[in-house]
Amino acid sequence: MRRCTQLQRAGLAAAGAAFLLAGMATEMRAARQPEPSQPTEIEVKNLTPAELRRAEAMAHYATGVSLELREGPTAALTEYLQAFQIDPHNTSLGQRLAQYYMSRKEFTNAVSVLESAAKAEPQSADPLFSLGFVYRAMEQNPKAVTALRQALTINPKHLNSLQMLLELYGQDGNIAELKKLLAQAWKQGSNEWQYWVKLGDVQSLVFRQKPTLSSELNPAQIREAYEKALALAPDEPEVLLRLADIYTESKDNTKVIEIYSKLLKLRPDLLQLREGLAKAYLRADDKKRAVAAFEEIIKKDPLRYDVYNSLGSLYEDLEKDDDAISSYQQSLVANPNQLPPSLRIALLQAKRLHYEDAEQTLTAARDKFPTNYQIPYLLGLIYSDQKKFDKAINTFSDVVTLAETAADDIKLDASFYFSYGAACERAGDIDKAAELFKKCIKLDPKKHNAYNYLGYMWADKGIHLDEARELIEKALKLSPDNPAYLDSLGWLLYKLDHAAEALPHLRKAVELMQKEKDKELREDATLFDHLAEVLLKNGQRDEAIEYWKRALKAEPGNKEIAGKLEKLTGAATP
Repeated sequence: MRRCTQLQRAGLAAAGAAFLLAGMATEMRAARQPEPSQPTEIEVKNLTPAELRRAEAMAHYATGVSLELREGPTAALTEYLQAFQIDPHNTSLGQRLAQYYMSRKEFTNAVSVLESAAKAEPQSADPLFSLGFVYRAMEQNPKAVTALRQALTINPKHLNSLQMLLELYGQDGNIAELKKLLAQAWKQGSNEWQYWVKLGDVQSLVFRQKPTLSSELNPAQIREAYEKALALAPDEPEVLLRLADIYTESKDNTKVIEIYSKLLKLRPDLLQLREGLAKAYLRADDKKRAVAAFEEIIKKDPLRYDVYNSLGSLYEDLEKDDDAISSYQQSLVANPNQLPPSLRIALLQAKRLHYEDAEQTLTAARDKFPTNYQIPYLLGLIYSDQKKFDKAINTFSDVVTLAETAADDIKLDASFYFSYGAACERAGDIDKAAELFKKCIKLDPKKHNAYNYLGYMWADKGIHLDEARELIEKALKLSPDNPAYLDSLGWLLYKLDHAAEALPHLRKAVELMQKEKDKELREDATLFDHLAEVLLKNGQRDEAIEYWKRALKAEPGNKEIAGKLEKLTGAATP
């Protein structure tokens, strides 16, 4: 016999659950029934032959139940068989026997028992469904289809039979029959919400097992089935939960929020519902309500570190840095063995210029995670922000060592080498900086700030000017209206003694800079200084003085610019 495919096993498991539950229910009912007392001789004489057979069957059945409770199902088999042979109308017992034979892979015996039950009770769909299940397990799909179709002829609303038959049609690629069967199920209809839930479940299972059927069938019917169920049972959690999943898949966040809010009124104790609601608010970009939902979860389960992390991220988005730091710290209390909260805390502390606190946070994290490269990477960025470039360089060097010796294959990206190169340039190591910027460009040929930084660095030093021009022009090609890159090109032309050619680029750079939304970017002293130098070179002394004044206003402590002004005006700047 061929082994079942994964698709077949999934179908067998779903149908088998219904089959096994039927047998278990029979067994439980039997266990609760007391053993019948033996009839008296007078009572027996008054019974008809049919009643005598039934009484005998009941006696064998009761004996079987007693044996099964004491010694297990195998000990009871003979008594059960005798009971069923005498009274094959007991379809529940027939299914119980078939279940036993199936567990022992005695398929022929299972088929025999179920055929007898189906013949004895021709108006019952259950034995035929079970027979279809057995034939499917035997990989005799045509016989399984026949049995299941017979079951649906007797009871068109027998959804276990419908489900298995749909699976078989899907498995065999019989799309025409599959579509016809679904149409019949919809036409049949029902006033019971369970029917529509099961129909939606059946269609959902078919699509999961055969995604290609979405072009042949109508996936929207799954939602429609559940909505029909909801109309019949507006407060039924089983229906509401299914619809919540459907609305989530279709990104109908308004509906999802409505469903979870209703569920919470019915079951306010279920944290899973609050999580569903919080995630729905996130998808709807309603951060304040998402925060409120997550905070309710924390009240009921204060050790949910993942919820603290979600809250921290939300508070960051809402620019509530203190609350974000507090949430991440609570997350670390609940679960100290995680790194991301420490990194987030350090970034927030650095953002607020609390560099000492950020360094302490990262030092504590490095003690716990000594081989993690992200910690020294962030520490290097923080040192660079403080203009501690020698420390930054040493720390970035540690990152490279950790990445090279790590058990995992860690690939440092272009952004890392850009930051490392910038630190080296600021520390005066031009050759090392150039090497790192070239590596950055090799990793990401579209990283225009690396082209510009390397080109400007060489231009400012008056070296490799032809290559510097190529780099700056590449940066401008990738980002044409970038004021910093236009300034680099103008400054390079000035270094090449083309002051007249440089001037329009520098004017445009200042013009674009002053349109920036960020106030700090609108007042870059370097751009004013460069434009002033070129204006002076072109004989426009008064305008040059005005731009140096603006440069000094943007950067009051710049002694070099102050000296230029004093030299031109003859007056010391305040």
